[in-house]
Amino acid sequence: MHRKLFHLSGLVFPVIAALFSVKAALAVSGSFLFLITSFDAVRMVSPGFNSRVFSAFRPFFKPGEYSSFSGSPYFMGGVFFSLLLFEPGAAAGGIIYLSIGDMSAVLIGERFGKHKLFGKSLEGSAGFIVITFLVLSGLSYSGVLDIGILPALAGSVVCAAVELLPLKVDDNLLIPLAGSGVLAALG
Repeated sequence: MHRKLFHLSGLVFPVIAALFSVKAALAVSGSFLFLITSFDAVRMVSPGFNSRVFSAFRPFFKPGEYSSFSGSPYFMGGVFFSLLLFEPGAAAGGIIYLSIGDMSAVLIGERFGKHKLFGKSLEGSAGFIVITFLVLSGLSYSGVLDIGILPALAGSVVCAAVELLPLKVDDNLLIPLAGSGVLAALG
């Protein structure tokens, strides 16, 4: 749960972009990307430090991350590169898919998941689609984001597929890029 709540922190970057500038959001997310990646690199070369960090912050790590990079650098990389490569509305949508959709898939999948595919539940994927579509279509309808209903739905479906599939690259990097790309292409 701690790990999924961390995902919500990604929402601060589109807010920074909207309130200040995309450059400010890039500077802050890029700084976090550098710090988190450096931190994980130090963990990998210092077994004692890694043990202490893993023990102190166990709820934020998956068991397999003890001997590898955590999902955090990928998460921040997805945020940073979405902001860098796409216009602000599409980037914000991609980051929302990551921050809200991934968390929704886990919470709904753990609670209601009965049908598994690739080790993940189809119910979680459905939750990802429904929740992100409702959030993005609501933001579109209210005028906060100019993305449109159909692009929001297409992005929800594509990002849920990215989250579900057993891809070689961490989905924390791929979800916001795929979502931003769909929104940019269809918006």
